[in-house]
Amino acid sequence: MLEFNKEKMKNLLMYLILAGIVGVCVGAIDALFGRVLIAIGDFRTTYYQFLVPFLPLAGLLIIGMYYKFSKESLGGMGLVFDTALNKRENIPVLLIPLVMVGTWITHLFGGSAGREGVAVQIGATFSHTLGKKFKLPDSRILLVIGMAAGFSGLFQTPLAAVFFALEVIISGVLVYEALLSALVASYIACFISNSLGLEKFFVPVTNTVDLSFDTVIPLILIGIAFGLTGLLFSKGLAFGKKKAKRLIEERNTKIEELCKNLKNTILFIVADHGHKKVEHIFLNQYKDLLDTLKITTSIEQRATSFHIKEGKKEEFKRLFDKYFGKYFKLYTKEEIINDNLFGPGEYHSLFTDNLGDFLAIAEDSNKCFITDGDDVLVSQHAGYTDDEIYIPLIVIDKTC
Repeated sequence: MLEFNKEKMKNLLMYLILAGIVGVCVGAIDALFGRVLIAIGDFRTTYYQFLVPFLPLAGLLIIGMYYKFSKESLGGMGLVFDTALNKRENIPVLLIPLVMVGTWITHLFGGSAGREGVAVQIGATFSHTLGKKFKLPDSRILLVIGMAAGFSGLFQTPLAAVFFALEVIISGVLVYEALLSALVASYIACFISNSLGLEKFFVPVTNTVDLSFDTVIPLILIGIAFGLTGLLFSKGLAFGKKKAKRLIEERNTKIEELCKNLKNTILFIVADHGHKKVEHIFLNQYKDLLDTLKITTSIEQRATSFHIKEGKKEEFKRLFDKYFGKYFKLYTKEEIINDNLFGPGEYHSLFTDNLGDFLAIAEDSNKCFITDGDDVLVSQHAGYTDDEIYIPLIVIDKTC
């Protein structure tokens, strides 16, 4: 006999009520978003020659909006996945207007931006925010409801939207608990957006395909090739994850075994700081700046020391700011010593001599200097970005 669980039935009822509300609201938002998008597309098609040149400025405007109102929303779909995997508690509500307006601006000026991601983000954000107000426990169900409604409301394909939402969070895993609620939200959103005048997006196919032996066989072979490529990628990814996990677990086991034999000891475990993929600046292309140097550069390619000829410091600084000012912060030797950039205490004379007259540090760029004889590497690790300056530190106290 099936056991009747009041709590589960109560939650199911609440999810169904939520699905109805989400379907209505997200369907209306999708209708607004879609209708404006269609109008913008028609307008751009007519006046594209006047609009496309302003696309770079439009991109700056979009980034400026995000930084002004909700920098966190730049995470986009990543925020949805992180919430589903319990890596974060919520999705910023401002993501909805920002992603809508950003897509409108992109399409207006001829940029390339898909619609499905926007629809999914709108639905997921709305549903998850509303669900937390209802105090519903399962974030994954809330997100599936919203994503199904968002996709269906914009594209008016309710059944496809449901199965897309069920499987998109984790590859190969369907969130079956959300099926009924997602169906309700999906069909309601589709009905609402259609009722509010949103035209269904479609691309007319005017050419016919001759299903003869000469066309079917190549299509079958191409399908097999694509399938095998996808399988190879999937298997490779799974193997890599398994291998990495095993290596981490092996090191963890060895550390645990080491600690069992230690007494009155504090164990510090550290790793080298991270690397950043870099773009190279070849200094031999800047003859006027090289003429101001007494000797070649030293220390690091992203924290580079410059020894300057007598009477050439002002000229060097002017040329450096002209060529590289937007990539590097230039410090004088005096600034480095007075600001204790390399830590407190008295510096050895050999250190100050090798420091040179200026030190250029990459603070938020990915540039590095290359001089004759330097190795041209894919990544470097002496700049001021978080990836480069932070290191992992584990302390194990075996003194007690």
